[in-house]
Amino acid sequence: MPDTARQLRRPRPFDGSTLETACLLDAACPGFLNRVFYASNLRRAPIFGALAEIKLDGITEVVSRLRPFAPALCYPDLDVWAQAARALLSLRSREIVQAIYGSVPDGYLGLLARIGADPLPRGVYRLAHGLYADPGQRVRAKLLRQSPGRVTADMIEVAARLDPVLLHRNVLVRVRNVGHVETMHAALALIRALVPQANDEALHRSLDGLRPSDKDMAAWIERWLRRATRVPYAPPIPANDPDLRVLNGTDLVCLGRRFHNCGADRVGHLAAGLRCYVEWTGNGGPAVVELRRLSGDHFLIEDLRGPKNSDLDPDLAERIRAKLSTYGVLSPIGVPPTISGSALLNLLGVWIGEEGEADPFLADLLKEAA
Repeated sequence: MPDTARQLRRPRPFDGSTLETACLLDAACPGFLNRVFYASNLRRAPIFGALAEIKLDGITEVVSRLRPFAPALCYPDLDVWAQAARALLSLRSREIVQAIYGSVPDGYLGLLARIGADPLPRGVYRLAHGLYADPGQRVRAKLLRQSPGRVTADMIEVAARLDPVLLHRNVLVRVRNVGHVETMHAALALIRALVPQANDEALHRSLDGLRPSDKDMAAWIERWLRRATRVPYAPPIPANDPDLRVLNGTDLVCLGRRFHNCGADRVGHLAAGLRCYVEWTGNGGPAVVELRRLSGDHFLIEDLRGPKNSDLDPDLAERIRAKLSTYGVLSPIGVPPTISGSALLNLLGVWIGEEGEADPFLADLLKEAA
């Protein structure tokens, strides 16, 4: 009599190394592949996990695990591939998991049912089982259980590798692959280094505040870096200088309000160690100086501005450059980097390198400073 439930389903093929292993089982036990094609998600996921173990540990080892659960199907005189195929088709999902991994942790079968119809990459089934079976990984397993919808291999690997502080639903839906995990860890290390009040509890609690409009973690990182009270390098200006004050992330946000400029938007440049920002508080001020950080602990004046991005009086600009030069800060040669100066350069057909490009005069400046 035909299987009515099976008639209502369509065969769902798969490929890759999982298909290669399934073909070997089908050759030893005809019909194996067809049965798996028609199997439900919960039925085929444990089978896929067993096929992954065959690739990792070999067919003989996997059959030795299955035999105690299906001794009548795994008798030694039968071809070892046929033993495995017959056992996988006959055992229930829970029994397959128990045989392959030695336990069926709470929630693991539910996870398998949410994986979908396609096999996971080799090793991810074992990784997922470890998260659910290890009491020390309960937070990671709980994170996967709480995540709505389909569970992907990337979600499992991300949940397994995230720093404990970042184990939060709002992170899992935004950090979409394992490659992004290392980027997040680098950002987290930067926040911890620059923001003294960024303890683990405060960092984790702040993840609740991620908004639906925050499509990735960039806004969360920026919000923390705007609270930075340190800079990621040794600044060229001593803290006791009466005229110059090195700005940190918090200072830049305040500067943006006072100067009506984009100071708050430059926090990322500061945190990445690309720029240093200095406020002139001496006579003729206020003014802000943007320094480009160079190799060999050198700094180069990139820009000088007054409030509302106004050009500085030439005499004040020269006094600031002279003061900075006493600390080894370099100045570009030629037309000063002002709005009018930039316009003149454009008229002359002269272009200064964009962000990340080497300016033609930098090599000469470095030689001069050496």
